Amino acid sequence: MTAEHPVSSLLAKPVAKGRPAPPPPSHVAAYLKLSDAHPTPAARAVRAQVQFLRGEEKAVAYKALRLGQPLAKSIPAKQKLLDSLLVCYRKGVDLGVPEWAHASAFRIGESLVAFGEALEKSERPADLKGDDLRAYEDVLLEQSRTFHERGEDVWTELLRKRDPKGPDDPWIAQAQEALWQGLGSRFYFKPETEFPLIGGAPEKRGPADSATSDRDSTRAERGKVSSLEHATGARPDAQGRRSEP
Repeated sequence: MTAEHPVSSLLAKPVAKGRPAPPPPSHVAAYLKLSDAHPTPAARAVRAQVQFLRGEEKAVAYKALRLGQPLAKSIPAKQKLLDSLLVCYRKGVDLGVPEWAHASAFRIGESLVAFGEALEKSERPADLKGDDLRAYEDVLLEQSRTFHERGEDVWTELLRKRDPKGPDDPWIAQAQEALWQGLGSRFYFKPETEFPLIGGAPEKRGPADSATSDRDSTRAERGKVSSLEHATGARPDAQGRRSEP
């Protein structure tokens, strides 16, 4: 399937009630019609793949829509595309074919996270400055976090489906990588945020202070060595090397 030949071009169009259905537009459509009357595991796999490809087709428009001002218009427009996309992928999950169910589940998580990222990168109002802008961005970040968490929950559930005795599943591997990247960026520690650095000149110390500090440091180091020896049973030899009991 390509942008020039999407999967939707192979599928039968909905027909109004009471009107005769036209002939199937493709062999795929004919096969799916027959599978409705005679469902088989093979037919379910084909339907699951078609459902996944339909989701991939819808995802193009979803990803392309940027959240611009006014957000009161652009957010509902993108939300509508997201809802349609999730319905499509969830149908693929519900068919229960592992390969395509895992692929669809990964895309569900990816689509939810993408909405959160779109909120974070959305266009800011031109008239907001300073504290007002920061407060506005705090609200956006709070809203985006909800979508990030929903997407990560889907990936976490997908990881639980891993079969330790089975072959590697590329979709589960992608979910694990994306999940750890998201958690890593969320909990990345920035000490300057928690402990602001304050500039200042070091305190001047005299010779007596330095001597006292050196003696304290020596006692502290001896205490560490003593604690280590008690914990490991090791003793330093005459050359300073440690010998094991």
